Amino acid sequence: MSRHADAWRRPAARTLLVHCGWLAPPLGSLALAVLATGGRIPPGALITLAALAVSFAVVTAAGLIRWSRTRYRLTTDAFALRSGVFSRRQRTVPLPRVRNVDLTATPLHRLLGLTVVRAGTTATDGELGEITLNAVTVREAHRLKTALLARAGARAASDDVVLGRLDWRWLRYAPLTFWVFGGVGVAAGTVYRILDGIGVDLWRVTLVQDAVAELGDRALRLTVPAAVVAVTALGSLGALAVYAEN
Repeated sequence: MSRHADAWRRPAARTLLVHCGWLAPPLGSLALAVLATGGRIPPGALITLAALAVSFAVVTAAGLIRWSRTRYRLTTDAFALRSGVFSRRQRTVPLPRVRNVDLTATPLHRLLGLTVVRAGTTATDGELGEITLNAVTVREAHRLKTALLARAGARAASDDVVLGRLDWRWLRYAPLTFWVFGGVGVAAGTVYRILDGIGVDLWRVTLVQDAVAELGDRALRLTVPAAVVAVTALGSLGALAVYAEN
């Protein structure tokens, strides 16, 4: 291993965007509020937007400091991780104690091309532990996994045995669950509560009133089956997406 490989490295700078992933739900709720009110932003939404701006600044600053204070290094005999802002911590694990290496990525990680590296270890007393590096590029993650397992005397990542692969025919069973209807209900209830929390009365929105009036003027024998078909279609699409992702 070269001297450059032994140098201390930072996680990928894109990790800062992962820390901001929590902004998606509130920003989505604000977008729903704007659409529901025809482009008008309710006073409650303005307060929420201001709070988000302040929170974004704080979280981004904290994430930047945390990222700048995190280093990792892989040498010929150990894997070391430095972290902490006020309380500095350096954890060094001898490679013979590495028992497994897991690479995990949430949808946001995958979108940014990042991976979390978790190395399972054993201490001198035999207890199990873990050292987590969040997050590095996919290429760097596979390099670390191969090196960690090879140096630990385990099988290299390129020799991993494939236990199973997704059979796309299994997707036909995805809609056969409660969540085809329950998921739509949960999503609708969540949207209603979000809009209600930021001051939007859904039943006073012109679009909703027009839709209710239009459906109310038609025979129930047409509107009820149409609603059931729509809910089933939306729920089935959601179940397929969740099943494939899992």
